[in-house]
Amino acid sequence: MEQLGLMFYMLLGYAQINWIVVTVFFVGALVLNLLALSKAGGFFNKAAFKMAAIGYFIMLGLLFVSLPGLTGSSFAYMGYWLDWVLLVMMSAGYAAASILWIYPVVKLYQTTSEQRV
Repeated sequence: MEQLGLMFYMLLGYAQINWIVVTVFFVGALVLNLLALSKAGGFFNKAAFKMAAIGYFIMLGLLFVSLPGLTGSSFAYMGYWLDWVLLVMMSAGYAAASILWIYPVVKLYQTTSEQRV
């Protein structure tokens, strides 16, 4: 249980140190999602969801390859299976967070392109 508390305070400290980035991310995601929600046709669109899923997997791959270098490590230092699991989970988490921006942008693009035609 102590490890969960330590993890929580580490995440809280990370958010406090980078509060501007976290705030800009969440405000931008909120504005984009509200814009996508206000467009006709509802928030959920099957075609936009498919495109966002493709964007998720592209982002997952890019993050999987780039995160070791961004953290000052490399694939050569990853000797344990847990290192690989953590890399996949970190990549999946950041890619999931990017969906908060990818899906509304795809939805808004599809809505505007349908209006032009």
